[in-house]
Amino acid sequence: HIKMKRLEYFLVILLSLFVLAFSFYPIYSRYKSTPSDRVYVGTTYYTADYAGYVSNIEQGIKGRWTYSDKFTTEKVPETFLYYPYLLLGHIAGILGISSILMYHLSRFVFGAIYLFLIYWLIRIIFPPASVIASPERSEGRGNLNNRLLRRPALRDFLAMTKRLVAFILVLFSSSWPQINNGILSVAKLSQAVAEVQVVNRFVIQPHFLLGNIFLVLGIILFLKYLEKPENKYVIFSGLLVFLVTVFRPS
Repeated sequence: HIKMKRLEYFLVILLSLFVLAFSFYPIYSRYKSTPSDRVYVGTTYYTADYAGYVSNIEQGIKGRWTYSDKFTTEKVPETFLYYPYLLLGHIAGILGISSILMYHLSRFVFGAIYLFLIYWLIRIIFPPASVIASPERSEGRGNLNNRLLRRPALRDFLAMTKRLVAFILVLFSSSWPQINNGILSVAKLSQAVAEVQVVNRFVIQPHFLLGNIFLVLGIILFLKYLEKPENKYVIFSGLLVFLVTVFRPS
């Protein structure tokens, strides 16, 4: 059982690192292919949005706790809009790194946390000691099937297989196929929904990732509450879901 658990953890970590590395490859490729007389500033997704995020982090590095729009000459009120980026800026100031590096580093770290929580949720749904089909429920399926299901090692292996298949589906599944001009194709249903992008959805904008992290963690705590009804679980679950609306008001 210990060897099986180690194998499962190894495969999950390996798959997670592969997805994160593959997702960041375009950044490396753009950096390497930038002409010598140009500078690649690490732009991802929408250029205007990216500039705003980096500006927000930069203001945090300079010690500010409110965001001021630096892309206009008009006087606009300061705001706490996207305050996670201000906090990232303060962390970047402590670490002594640039706003651009902090932006991409946070994408990697939040992506890793997001993947860990997804796997944790999968383990709750398919626990290691789960009985795929208990012998009592399998009386009509034949003696051989009953004997196999009574073996703990086999039950754990089947449960591990379920978890790994579920994790792989989360990593590599895409949106529903579309029919365009009579041609069946797999394409994003909405260009504005980054979560349907294969692989890339785990390294999207940091505030998106934070919203997804809090959402999955809220679901996990709610499932804990169903298992063990304690007020702390449902209170923290509700708080986390509320934070999702703060980070992702759209």
